[in-house]
Amino acid sequence: MRTKIFICLIMFIKASACYSQQNMKFTEAKFTNEGKTVYFHISGLGEDEDERQALLSDMLKDPAIISGRIFTSVENKTRCQLYLPIEIEPEYIRSFLQAKGYDYDFSTISVNGEIQNTNKLQFFASPYKRASKNFEPYKSTGDKIKDAENYAIAKEQWVMKNQKKYKKEIQNGTATFPIVISKEEFYNYTPEKQKRLLAEPKKYIIK
Repeated sequence: MRTKIFICLIMFIKASACYSQQNMKFTEAKFTNEGKTVYFHISGLGEDEDERQALLSDMLKDPAIISGRIFTSVENKTRCQLYLPIEIEPEYIRSFLQAKGYDYDFSTISVNGEIQNTNKLQFFASPYKRASKNFEPYKSTGDKIKDAENYAIAKEQWVMKNQKKYKKEIQNGTATFPIVISKEEFYNYTPEKQKRLLAEPKKYIIK
């Protein structure tokens, strides 16, 4: 089992290096005279609103990123919508994702004009993403490759032993309520999302 996991991890690392050296494009984009709106799925990020807001806040601090939101798509995936200058490409946004231990779901990003099938590798797309709020945090010894290997193996073993719990936490999220959302962040949401948040004042505080 350990050998199999290690091989998969190596495959992911090689695939990531390959992606970073190739030309990536957003497959879902709407263009205007002022810029473009792009949509993409994020691998490794669940429904935890705190984690979503932390990533979105980091991205919105960059003046090149005009506005955006992160939400759950109809495919039950974590989806991001960003309004960007026309010249911004996926490589620029990817740096924000990887800084948090996430990556693209490459079903929404083309590589050299092709959509890549990464379903077999998606478990390892975020080796630093905790499998559960009860799962042991990532430990750094200074050896990044070895640390990533150890964490991926430990995470795989935990998920195999706690599949029901893992699936439930992915479905329900692991946020601690109530969640405080700034008015600026709130107004970036769609009217539907705003309505849902306002309908649960005990869970979401807007201020």
